[in-house]
Amino acid sequence: MYRLLARLLFVFVIFLSWQASAQDVQTFEHVSLVALIANPEKYDNHHVGVEGIAYFDSKNGINGIFLTREDKENANGQNAVFVVFTASVKNPDQFNNRFVLVQGRFDAQDKGHLGSFCGTVKDVIRVHANAIKIK
Repeated sequence: MYRLLARLLFVFVIFLSWQASAQDVQTFEHVSLVALIANPEKYDNHHVGVEGIAYFDSKNGINGIFLTREDKENANGQNAVFVVFTASVKNPDQFNNRFVLVQGRFDAQDKGHLGSFCGTVKDVIRVHANAIKIK
C-alpha cells in the first residue's frame, strides 16, 4: 500500500514539475529577416526567432544578423537587425560569420549601433548556428 502511495506521489510531483517548466518556456514566432526588414512595426515587441549571417563583436558591442554575406561585408545595416544578448548567452563571438538563428524580443524603435539597423532583437536567450561557416 505504501509503495503504491509513494509511486502516485512521485508521479504527481513529476507532473507538477512538468507543468511548471512548461509555463516558463517562452514561445518564439519564426520570422524571416526579410519580413522584419519590410515590416518592422508588425513584429514590434514580439518574441521572434530570426536567421541570418552573424556579425558578432562583443568586444566593441556591435552584434548583428545580416541578410546576405555582402550586406555583412559592406556593413549594410538596412538589411540587418542589431542583436543584444542576455548574460545566459556565453561567448557569442564563436558564431561570427556563421548562418545563425537567434531568439529574442524585437524592438522596431531601437535602431541599434549608430541608428543604422532596421531594428533590434533584444534579450536574446538562444543562438543556434548552422554547420555552414560563411567566409
